[in-house]
Amino acid sequence: MPPELANFLETKFLVWLLIISRISGLFILMPFFSGDFIPNNLKIMIILFISWLVLPVAPTVLPLDTNLFMVVVMSLINFIIGFLIGAIVFVLFSSIQFLGEVFGLQLGFAVATLFDPQISEETNIIGQLLYMLGIYVFVAIKGPHLILGTIIGSFQTIPVNFFRLNNMVFYDIVKLGGRIFRIGMELGIPLIAFMIIVTFIIGILSRLMPQMNLFMVGLPLKVLVGILMLLGLLPVIAEVVSGLSTEIIKEVEKVLKNLG
Repeated sequence: MPPELANFLETKFLVWLLIISRISGLFILMPFFSGDFIPNNLKIMIILFISWLVLPVAPTVLPLDTNLFMVVVMSLINFIIGFLIGAIVFVLFSSIQFLGEVFGLQLGFAVATLFDPQISEETNIIGQLLYMLGIYVFVAIKGPHLILGTIIGSFQTIPVNFFRLNNMVFYDIVKLGGRIFRIGMELGIPLIAFMIIVTFIIGILSRLMPQMNLFMVGLPLKVLVGILMLLGLLPVIAEVVSGLSTEIIKEVEKVLKNLG
């Protein structure tokens, strides 16, 4: 066996496995990397490739005869670290999707399940549209690159043989979860308020003209007005997503600092 390979197996092989665990945790939840449009085989290849590139950066050395229980525990901890980072990105982007789902209900798109019961109740066209817009903006400002750079740098501040998890980190994640509703409603209140006004006007017209078919006229009108409003607010939503992407990096750095 070549000496280089023997040295790798004796000192760095377990380190490589732990690096794979941390990056795998990131890929479970993080938008773009966790998308179904990337085949699982390709995801595995990307994880292996990134972990191999990161290996020289990780200063830790683990002998091959390390206790198996310790290796399993360290693998779990590294997976949790990567999972938490992915959860931060997922939570903040879910707020954008929540906005789209609320607005989609205002437009009346939920009635689609009445006409086609095969449509999943969880499917929301506007929610998926805004989510994909958020992903596009995130990729455009090199968000995935910044997240990967942050987690690669974490191997120097938080070694792979890390054994301690701060409970405050999980508390921070829970607080971020509460922000989904707040951010979504802050963005959606103008849209919702305007749609309520449109509904109120349609109701007045239906009382003034009883012969008007409210369902045949009101629903298409709400959809038309709502889509026009959404198109006008897309630049604003993109700007908000850009600001959230910067906030994501700060939150990830905060979590890594608390872990270290």
